[in-house]
Amino acid sequence: MKIDYLGHSGFLAETDGVLLLFDYYRGDLSLLDRKPVEKPLFVFVSHAHGDHFNPEIFALAGTRQVKYILSFDLKGNAAVRKHADILYTDADAEYDVSGLGTVRTLLSTDEGVAFLVTTPSATLFHAGDLNWWDWPGEDPEWLAEQKTVFQREIGKLAGERIDAAFVVLDDRLEENYAEGMLWFLSVCHPSFVLPMHFWKDRSVVDRFRAMPGAADGMTEILDTAKESSWTVEERTAMKKLLIVIDMQNDFIDGALGTPEAAAIVGAVKEKIRSYPPKDVIATMDTHGPDYLSTQEGKLLPVEHCVKGTEGWAIRPDVAELLTEAAIFEKPTFGSVRLAEAVRDRKDVGEIELIGLCTDICVVSNALLLKAFMPEVRISVDASCCAGVTPEKHLAALETMRSCQILIQPPKC
Repeated sequence: MKIDYLGHSGFLAETDGVLLLFDYYRGDLSLLDRKPVEKPLFVFVSHAHGDHFNPEIFALAGTRQVKYILSFDLKGNAAVRKHADILYTDADAEYDVSGLGTVRTLLSTDEGVAFLVTTPSATLFHAGDLNWWDWPGEDPEWLAEQKTVFQREIGKLAGERIDAAFVVLDDRLEENYAEGMLWFLSVCHPSFVLPMHFWKDRSVVDRFRAMPGAADGMTEILDTAKESSWTVEERTAMKKLLIVIDMQNDFIDGALGTPEAAAIVGAVKEKIRSYPPKDVIATMDTHGPDYLSTQEGKLLPVEHCVKGTEGWAIRPDVAELLTEAAIFEKPTFGSVRLAEAVRDRKDVGEIELIGLCTDICVVSNALLLKAFMPEVRISVDASCCAGVTPEKHLAALETMRSCQILIQPPKC
């Protein structure tokens, strides 16, 4: 994927099949003359502010196939060409766009929307003016609302695999300039992030790149203050797998069940539904009649998950969502066979784990997978896990976080 920075918040991205122009304000649009004419152009405008919307974009309509994807606040704007091919987008919505893919929107903390665009070969996020606008000296109540809305909207991207993200880094916020970017990176971990929306003080990019905690080893921060063109690797084609750990009756409301385990069932089902069925794997804790004589049985003398019993079965309303999932039976906490099988696949770029129990089988399998695949992004959705106790759940999350397993949602 090729990306050109046009200044301020404007970017031109070229994937295998399409061209995407975001928030053009100024810069050299003759770049488009050097792009294959057969590639359609999709022009995005996040809101009507003059530093994000330049009516010159409508002159592009006669040069190639062009579709305009505009924020709702541009409806009725006199500068919008009436007969252009336009899709107006609302906040918190999703659209299937012919020839492009899907466009998902978030509500901005200022005006309009932010865009998450998924094409067949790449996923890009453009924040528009969605930022944590922590203006020094502003009303504390207003600032608290800014923080709440920003963190809520960015939280909706948790678990998304993003190739390139264009995110606000505004020098006018003085000492608070990096808050929004840091929070975004703690949630999203894109392959590449391109700072934008800086004004007079372009040193904010260097300062941010040097800031402790800015580089997490998973995101490359491109230098938009000194460079304007990049060719980056598209990695969205790699699969993201969901591994559902031990959602069995005995761990939910059976021999070792807890109220916390029962409480996550709805979230687990929702998570499974969000994945293609063939990208889901499940495990089953599996013991024999001799369980009590094993080392585990002597240390945990509660017979459970004995193969063939009702307690061993995956909870029925979860099991009905796993009809295409590969199932790994495991006699102990972690499954080496599972880790080897996932490692041997060549199309896995990311793994997410959910299930039971956080402090035993979830942490065991997460650490095994990390050991077998240290360069694969591995995350755990804490809202879809439960521990033996709430305290052990939290302790296990910290252990995994220490081992560079991403925990969603992040701590506030």
